[in-house]
Amino acid sequence: MELVYLWVGKYNNFEKQGFSFNGKYQCIYDETTNQLTITENKYFLNIFPKNINITAIVGKNGSGKSNLLHCIIGGIFQNNNNWRGIENLFFVLKGDDSFYIAKDDDTKAPTNFKTLSLEDVKKYLYFSLFDFSLVQPPLWNEWDNYKKNYSLEPSVDYQGSGPNGLSKVTPIGFDANLSSLATYFYKYIDNKILIQNSIDKYDIIKIKYKRKININFLEFEKNVILKYYENHDTLFGITKNEFEQKKALPDYKQFEIFSLDEDEIELIAYLDLFFQVELASSQNKTLGFYNLSLGYKMLIANIGLILKTIQKRANTRDVVFLLDEIETSLHPNWQRNIVTMFVEIFKNYQRKIHFIFASHSPFLLSDLQNENCIFLKKNHETMEVLYSLHDIKNKLLGLIFIHY
Repeated sequence: MELVYLWVGKYNNFEKQGFSFNGKYQCIYDETTNQLTITENKYFLNIFPKNINITAIVGKNGSGKSNLLHCIIGGIFQNNNNWRGIENLFFVLKGDDSFYIAKDDDTKAPTNFKTLSLEDVKKYLYFSLFDFSLVQPPLWNEWDNYKKNYSLEPSVDYQGSGPNGLSKVTPIGFDANLSSLATYFYKYIDNKILIQNSIDKYDIIKIKYKRKININFLEFEKNVILKYYENHDTLFGITKNEFEQKKALPDYKQFEIFSLDEDEIELIAYLDLFFQVELASSQNKTLGFYNLSLGYKMLIANIGLILKTIQKRANTRDVVFLLDEIETSLHPNWQRNIVTMFVEIFKNYQRKIHFIFASHSPFLLSDLQNENCIFLKKNHETMEVLYSLHDIKNKLLGLIFIHY
């Protein structure tokens, strides 16, 4: 199931606004007749893999980008402590062969499509809001819903008052969580490098023993390696006798490998549960996490956070990620490549993944079509859609760059 359209009667400074999140379909809601028209854009060319949809919400500071993300989350979770300002909001979702209107019981919504309750939506779609902006305001949320359905990681603290109670979510420093989240990204990279046999890009692979391992794992690990020796003379340049004299491979603590054959690559991919693999450049500079700049660290940790969410929290549902200012602290070149990077990393997942970026960076738009963008502006006391999907013209994109 995928998010196609959002209509909001009123939320903060949004009034009677519709937002399209899929360039393949054009949705027009007539509030007077209470009818929704959905037409397919026959000229739409999807440049992303079938399982990925990307929408960018773009505008200057104060144009309503974050408000729109919170409107989506508020519409799904309907928490009165956060979202009491929402009036008459509904979603349009696309299943395998039908469109659905998702709303609460009191919302006026089109009657010419099948309806879903918001609770039903959460059975099919996992929504997650990540706020990467430098200043994050505290908010209140139902404790149980917060823990199960969406989060504001990586820079939040949970102060729970028990199931179904309220928790205050307050910002904490990035450093507390960056390194732990980075492990999910490094795990992904390790497997990619080893499985694709692309280690020729690096001169050295360093393997470090992970110290916090249960002794039972060590014994199991030893048996796996001994099994390998039944058909091979050496492993990482170590003979079977040398290995047995050392009792177990972890006794080496740290060693360097300058070449690997295919069988060893396959074995490392298996043993990666127990070892930390680091890459080193030709100058023997370790490409470790703590040697990176803050921007690199944040990018790696943020991708690791998304990988963690997919693997551990949303393993049975399609996913909508709402990403507020993920480009924070990144060099413009990295901002320009975020979309390409996300597509490359997540294109092989079986579930549908929808990334909705809120950004004021024009660099993030470089890999997006007009149909993938929603441009917002502040018009006196209200926010409105300036250019959205089907009515945007190419020349207007240049105006956005000029304004920035």
